[in-house]
Amino acid sequence: MISKTDTYLNDLAEIPTILERCSRFISLSGLAGVVTESLISQAR
Repeated sequence: MISKTDTYLNDLAEIPTILERCSRFISLSGLAGVVTESLISQAR
């Protein structure tokens, strides 16, 4: 049986991975937003 402390430590260990995924996703969606914005302004 896994103790609560072990579960807590595992969760803490996963936080950097989750943050990395989130920041990568945010930068990708931000990039897509910039590209879309520039395409729209060129089309006008």
